[in-house]
Amino acid sequence: MGEASNGKRAQLTSNGAHEHYESRLEISLEGEQLAAVDGWRFANRIDSREEALQELVRIGLLSEIGRVYRLVAGLGYDGEPEASDEIEFRQG
Repeated sequence: MGEASNGKRAQLTSNGAHEHYESRLEISLEGEQLAAVDGWRFANRIDSREEALQELVRIGLLSEIGRVYRLVAGLGYDGEPEASDEIEFRQG
């Protein structure tokens, strides 16, 4: 990573674009969490823990956004309406 002219850190990505990071974050992980991150990192052939953690955060946020959307839209996790949302029609 290098220092960009605007004072932000920049990293050259695989497609040649620069990604800019606003701030640096330090986290502490338990041994099992770190082992899970490293296992996921190696399984996905990611070069560094930093990149792996950034990708895991991105995936987690997208998953949460999807969960909230399904909740608001009244859909279950499979994309089908929840059973409690179905309307019964009676002929009378």
